[in-house]
Amino acid sequence: MSGQAQLESMKIAKDQALNAWRNQPHDALTYGILSRVQALHAYTSENTIALVAWLVFLTLVLFLELMVVFSKLVFAETVDDELDVIREQISQRKAREYQEAVTSPLASPQNLVQASYS
Repeated sequence: MSGQAQLESMKIAKDQALNAWRNQPHDALTYGILSRVQALHAYTSENTIALVAWLVFLTLVLFLELMVVFSKLVFAETVDDELDVIREQISQRKAREYQEAVTSPLASPQNLVQASYS
C-alpha cells in the first residue's frame, strides 16, 4: 500500500470518528443542570419516599432562609440597628456643622484672621 493510499484511509477513519463524535450526545446536553432537574423530577414522581424527603428538605431550607425576615418583622430593633441610627445622626450633624462653617458669613473673616496670625 502506497503512502497516498494510507493517507486517504487515515483521513477517512478520522472523518468517521469525527462524525461519530458529532452524532453522540455531548456532556452539556446530558450532564447539565436542566437534565439533573428533569431526572430528579422523574425520580420523585415515581418514588413517594423520595418526594417526601425532597419536600422536607425544601421546607427546611425555606424556613432557614425566611427565619431572618420573620425575626426582623416580629422583634424590635436590635442594638446594632440602634447603633446604626446613632452613627447616621452623628454623620448628619457633622455634615450640617461643616456646611454651616463653610457657608457662614463669618467664615471668611475668621479664615483671614487665622491666616494673618499663623
